Amino acid sequence: TTLPTFKNAKGTAVDQIDELLTYLGNTYDDCLPADKSHLNQARAPRPEFQKFIEKTQNSLLEQYDSDKYVEDQLILSRQTFDPNIRCLPNEIPTPQSPLHHCRLLLNHIGLLSYNRRTTFSMVEDSQRFQRSLTLLDKNPGSEMLKIGVIYVKE
Repeated sequence: TTLPTFKNAKGTAVDQIDELLTYLGNTYDDCLPADKSHLNQARAPRPEFQKFIEKTQNSLLEQYDSDKYVEDQLILSRQTFDPNIRCLPNEIPTPQSPLHHCRLLLNHIGLLSYNRRTTFSMVEDSQRFQRSLTLLDKNPGSEMLKIGVIYVKE
């Protein structure tokens, strides 16, 4: 046998690890286990791990059964659903404070997240800040463009 490589692979469906283990077992006898079994055969678990494996398998089977039960209940509930029933519109919750919607917007765009707490700082709502906002609102927002024209007569 030859060393399996990408170039001499027999196709994409070939298990290259299986071929490599077969090659190593056939070429190098010192790599084989004491019972001289092939390297690509599954081994029985060690006895000290047997209880852990059984416990894990049982918990996975229990989880599968509970998931299956929930899925079955969901399918049954969808089968009894009548699409002609009209739903009442959801009630909009009353704001907890005057800045409730502002906080919701900031939270929605991610500025109030824990990771960005240092890049965003709340402004203290003082009379000085209110005066500054009022003055800012009074300033007209107009654009000013300066254009220079140089005319040279020939």
